[in-house]
Amino acid sequence: ADLDEAMPAYESAVKALATLDKKAVQEMKAFNNPPEMVKFTLEAVCILLDVKPDWSEAKRLLSQMDFMDTLKAYDKDNIPPRIIKKVEKYYKDPRFLPEEIKKQSSAAMCLCMWARAMVVYDRVAKAIEPKKQALREAEESLAKTMGELQAKKDALQQ
Repeated sequence: ADLDEAMPAYESAVKALATLDKKAVQEMKAFNNPPEMVKFTLEAVCILLDVKPDWSEAKRLLSQMDFMDTLKAYDKDNIPPRIIKKVEKYYKDPRFLPEEIKKQSSAAMCLCMWARAMVVYDRVAKAIEPKKQALREAEESLAKTMGELQAKKDALQQ
């Protein structure tokens, strides 16, 4: 059930990234003084990518040929807690919603969706990890018990 929350957000963010084209990225990069929420969104992206969260660094990222591939291949299963802690303030900001960001830039909206999806995915992944561990332990215990049962059944057959 927890993954039901994370996966749609993640999948819609990946779809949103797919709609981003070079022209939209160039449009963002062209801002000398970007609108507040475009800058805010790119700061969140910088934090997730573990680079300095400022506009010059964001423009450098946007200039990279593999920027979109970097986002698509992002290791969402291993986001360091210090990065989640830093990006949390962006996630919790009531202005940091795709529909709000879209008013300033549709390209930034896609990046906002991606950043928010990474935070949601991380939260859910950390919540289900203990459940996955408990399941592994229960399966191991069951396998051991079934092995013992089979050994006793075999002994009775003799």
